[in-house]
Amino acid sequence: MNERSEFMKHVSILLIYRILKNRFTSSNQGVEETIIRPKLIKTHMKTIKNLERLQQLHSLIENEVSGSPRNIANRMHISERLVYHLIGQLRDYKAAICYDRGRETYYYLNEFHLRIDIAISVSSNNEITRIFGKHPLAS
Repeated sequence: MNERSEFMKHVSILLIYRILKNRFTSSNQGVEETIIRPKLIKTHMKTIKNLERLQQLHSLIENEVSGSPRNIANRMHISERLVYHLIGQLRDYKAAICYDRGRETYYYLNEFHLRIDIAISVSSNNEITRIFGKHPLAS
């Protein structure tokens, strides 16, 4: 696992922990107790990973260098079935995707843009610290 993915894993866990801590805190005889729900953490991590994969696939298709579904699966370290699932998700977002057998690549029939911004900030003592990402309006 490379440094960036290890960092992303750590940041994802931190983000999910903070979200859950804010949402699922109960008071038990004056003592606050955090209720951690492992299924929710796993769901949030899968969502972030899915968004990263969707962005990666979009980039390959946009540049028309995707290769065959098997090549995409090998490049992204996922199953071929998941490649088809991700393509289906892009089509759900109204992307007109076609495959050129001669060039062995997927391509968009018309202009299609996908922008995924993930930013993580922590607020403590009235101070906001950006941990990851950029401001959504910044270019």
